[in-house]
Amino acid sequence: MYNGKLVFFKLKSGDFDWDTLEDIKKHGFKVGTDRGDISFSELQSAGVYVQGLGNYEINFKKLLYKRIDAVSMDQLSGMNVINKMSKEDQDKIVVHPKPYRESPTYTMFSKIHPKGQYYRDKLDSGLRKLKASGKFDNMLSDLYSGGYSISD
Repeated sequence: MYNGKLVFFKLKSGDFDWDTLEDIKKHGFKVGTDRGDISFSELQSAGVYVQGLGNYEINFKKLLYKRIDAVSMDQLSGMNVINKMSKEDQDKIVVHPKPYRESPTYTMFSKIHPKGQYYRDKLDSGLRKLKASGKFDNMLSDLYSGGYSISD
């Protein structure tokens, strides 16, 4: 459907910058993430100081209080968390321009469900139309900029 991005969120005023995981380790940057997130074990294996919590809202608060230097998570999920913050706090956080990882996203349909193939074909057809018209890119851009929100 689209490439999901695992990114580092940082303070605008902070000095968090990286090209390789070794850079993060060398500079002693502290990264907050979820213990269950793929980045937790990868960062930890690379020798990066990682604080793993099960709550991203707390990670962003720790970032705002400068207890950590960055938060590693999916960009869309992170934007959803940030969009629930005060405007003042939102303005303090940015996405580092270099994604940690990009990977395609998928929607799966059951092969044994009687309408699985039907729904897959409908989704594929709709996505092709949206992409051909340019609406898909506009919607994705709106999504990344906070135009849509994941409801609780």
